[in-house]
Amino acid sequence: MKTTGIFFLLVFGIYLAVNCQDMAEGACSQMLMNDLYQMDFSQKIIGNTKVRFDNDTLYYAFLFARMHYRGLDDVIIHLKYKKMRKSTMRSQPQVNVFTNKSNRVYRILINEDPTLNGIFYRDFSINSIIGWFGHEIGHIVDYFERSDLGLMVFGLNYVFSDRFMRTAEVFADSTAVFHGLGYHLLEGAEFCLNSDKISPAY
Repeated sequence: MKTTGIFFLLVFGIYLAVNCQDMAEGACSQMLMNDLYQMDFSQKIIGNTKVRFDNDTLYYAFLFARMHYRGLDDVIIHLKYKKMRKSTMRSQPQVNVFTNKSNRVYRILINEDPTLNGIFYRDFSINSIIGWFGHEIGHIVDYFERSDLGLMVFGLNYVFSDRFMRTAEVFADSTAVFHGLGYHLLEGAEFCLNSDKISPAY
């Protein structure tokens, strides 16, 4: 997985070299929470977000990431804490055969126990959290185009095929980059690669 991570860094490095070369000095610097509070958030996005925890950093980082996916303004995405051994965050569709996929609800689960995999979201910079949410919303873009049966097949392939899993992860990263969150994603990747708390397997 370290090799895959290095590959992502190279891809994002090329992306930044092409797209950030004309940006003013400091434009890619650490984003402050005050900047997020002052953003003109879409009320539709806020109305379609249900948060089951009290953490302003996560909430506003999510809103900032989601604002880059304006095609999903009408999509309901809920945020919730959950203990997960193999994930820091995980996006899931709530499949219901009696519901049209345009009315489908999605969840982004956030690991609240850093002892399970060595990663704790509170160790991340705000940019890294934004990038992580951008990645998970990238998965939701993928889910949105699939039928309920297609989602079931996706889940089975993701669990039992490493090749399929890597393809799905690359799609989510590429989607986040396409939507303008490449820098944030890169900062999160650098943190993971350089952290002594995270196992090489992860």
